[in-house]
This record gives sequence, structure tokens and C-alpha cells, in this order.
Amino acid sequence: MRLSRILQQYPPRTFEKPKPSEKKAEIVYENLEEPKTEVVKVGTAEACIEEASVVICGGRGVAKKDDFKMLEELANILGWQVGVTRPLAEDRKWFHE
Repeated sequence: MRLSRILQQYPPRTFEKPKPSEKKAEIVYENLEEPKTEVVKVGTAEACIEEASVVICGGRGVAKKDDFKMLEELANILGWQVGVTRPLAEDRKWFHE
């Protein structure tokens, strides 16, 4: 199915100018509750990146999954954590978590 764009132009004074009215708006203030959220652990990971002081992140620049091991080795030596971008995790399906 092919979609096409349609541009419609209307000459000046095509529509009537709105008349002023005496209508007033009402401002209603509501006290909204804080959203109720729950943190749920999914699967088992070696460590939590939320608690890491430094995260090394690999993205599309990593050509092969084997090249990602260099980042993991560096992170292990320095005591950091490794993260991945969404394209690696979802598009290439390299990592499950």
C-alpha cells in the first residue's frame, strides 16, 4: 500500500473568524499519588550495572561477538562492568539480558 501526501491550501477568509465569548475555564488541582513500582529481578546476572561505578558499553562499532571479549577482559581487570547498546542486544541478539 502506497501512501501519498496531500497538501490542501485554503484562500484567506475561507472560514469565519471566531467570535469572542464569555466562557471561563476552570482550573482543577488534583493530588496525584506516586506511581507504585516494583523492581523485579529477571534471570541471573554476574553483577548489576546500576550499582557499578563505571560501565564500559559496546555498540555497533563491535564488529564480531568475539571482539566483545576484549571489553569484558578490560572490565574485569579494572573492576568495572560491561553494558551493551540496544542494537547489539535486540537486533543482533548477542545478549539475552
